[in-house]
Parts: sequence; structure tokens; C-alpha cells
Amino acid sequence: MDDSIYPTEARTLEMAHFANEDDARKFEAEFRSYLVPGLLDGPELAPEVAKLEGLSGEWEDMDYRGIVDYMNGNRTIVLEADNWHLNNPNAEREAQTHFEGDEFSIER
Repeated sequence: MDDSIYPTEARTLEMAHFANEDDARKFEAEFRSYLVPGLLDGPELAPEVAKLEGLSGEWEDMDYRGIVDYMNGNRTIVLEADNWHLNNPNAEREAQTHFEGDEFSIER
């Protein structure tokens, strides 16, 4: 059986949380714009993006129900409000500013 059509193993990674579908689509388009096949692929970049968003960046194995839902297009995950971290579209810029600020604060 072809595993790409009927996968028996899969994993998932939460990268960001969104208030609506439009914000999620914008994020997806921006994320994909950074990918360079063979040089910088999604599975390599995704954990780092997730960490910028305040998430663990850890891949999790999907169970059978999760795989079936994903294959049927049911990809929205609903979380309790306490576990929700709204996407910060400026996370990369803020991290870079923080890094550059630290770089200039080193005493010589």
C-alpha cells in the first residue's frame, strides 16, 4: 500500500495560533516564501518558527484519528483559552531586535 495515499505514520507540529482563517493563510504564504527546496525545507524551519511564537517546537506523533482527520481536510485544532498564544506577526523582527540589542550591550 502506498503510504503517501494511506499513511500509517505521521507527525505534527504546532507553529502558531490564529484568530481567523485569513490570518492563518497569510502566515502559511509567508512561511512558504522562506522555503528553499534542498536548502531550507519546511520540517527544518517549522520548529524554529514555533519557538518564536512561544510554542515548544517539538514534533508530535499523530494517532490514527489525527491522520484520518488530516487526510479529510479537518486540520483546525481548537484549544482551551489558557493554551492559546495568538500569532505575533512581528515575532521574527522582535527576536532580531532583541538579539541585536544584546550584541551591542557587550562590554569590551
